[in-house]
Amino acid sequence: MTIFRPRGRPDVSSVRSPLAQAVAMFRAGRYADAEREARDVAASRARRRDDTWVPLALDIAAVAVSAQGRHAEALSLYDQALPMFARVFGDGHPQTLKARSDRAQVLTSLGRHAECEAECAAVVPAAARRTEPEAAQVATAARNGQVFALSALGRHPEAEALAREALAAPHLPERFSLVLRLNLARSLSGQDRHEEALAEAERAQRLHRGLPAVGSARRRAPSIWPWPPRCSGWAVATRRGRGRWPVTTPVWPSSARTTDASRRPGS
Repeated sequence: MTIFRPRGRPDVSSVRSPLAQAVAMFRAGRYADAEREARDVAASRARRRDDTWVPLALDIAAVAVSAQGRHAEALSLYDQALPMFARVFGDGHPQTLKARSDRAQVLTSLGRHAECEAECAAVVPAAARRTEPEAAQVATAARNGQVFALSALGRHPEAEALAREALAAPHLPERFSLVLRLNLARSLSGQDRHEEALAEAERAQRLHRGLPAVGSARRRAPSIWPWPPRCSGWAVATRRGRGRWPVTTPVWPSSARTTDASRRPGS
């Protein structure tokens, strides 16, 4: 899947793309190098009016910065890039909405769950009104971010209801079903419904095994690829065994994101 394309249809992973090297570095897990390269591209093209590569470069830089754990700095980069996305692509374009969703979900890494929930809740209907095929993916990813944020806020029944609604959508790709089930398990566990949570976590684990294998660097890819941050975490469903010790099922590492890490721009 290519990154959502603006006017001129640039492909950030193509040989001709000025961001091809940054993308390759990120794929290799060289986050600091990817950040530096993306920043250089943004700076070198900054004087070109409405250059589509500038916001995309800042977006990749934000992804790389977040992958290094500098979430406040990543948020600042998104704040810098979003006005450019709106100007170049338009406020309602899927690429702009995707950037908004990415930014919102970085807020979870800063513990700002209420802000994340509100922004994801705004992105979902805006994306649902669009007719582009990629808009549905933006809506689902933002919905998943909202579910995670609701659980983080302790609003587990609301998170469960939204997760089940999203899972009921027709033709839901397996990668989305996987992460929604992880968050559904989380919301159920938050309600002490541990047997149900464990069943969902096991379903997610089976889905995970069925997806194409990816390297550790790709599995950790942030949401622009598009893999939202921290919206799964370890999907741990707990039940009481015969003894006093809980049984847990870890499904996904805490660095994982919530859409398809194996599908990259241009892949």
